[in-house]
Amino acid sequence: MIAHLQNIVISANCSVGEYCCIFHGTTMGISVGTDDHGGCPKLGDGVTICTGAGVFGDIRVADGVTIAANAVVVKSVPDSNVVVGGIPARVISKNAGWSMLKFKDSLK
Repeated sequence: MIAHLQNIVISANCSVGEYCCIFHGTTMGISVGTDDHGGCPKLGDGVTICTGAGVFGDIRVADGVTIAANAVVVKSVPDSNVVVGGIPARVISKNAGWSMLKFKDSLK
């Protein structure tokens, strides 16, 4: 789900799981100046990327993760259902409280 279709940049090589939500002003792609050979992010299912966040490099984001507004994610997020935020992003909460995975379950 793309909540607001404005200023979203996603590299063609990125992978986005099912039931993800991407807000406006987000960018996903390679991390320039690293030796990951242009690898792009891989998002699990139910990931939410809030306004203005950036997700860069050959990294993986686990299921149900919420990426806070304006966060810059440059390392993998292996734990599910956490909130990451800051520059560079780190876990700021062990419980997202709400996720797209819960929303998906309400559709059944």
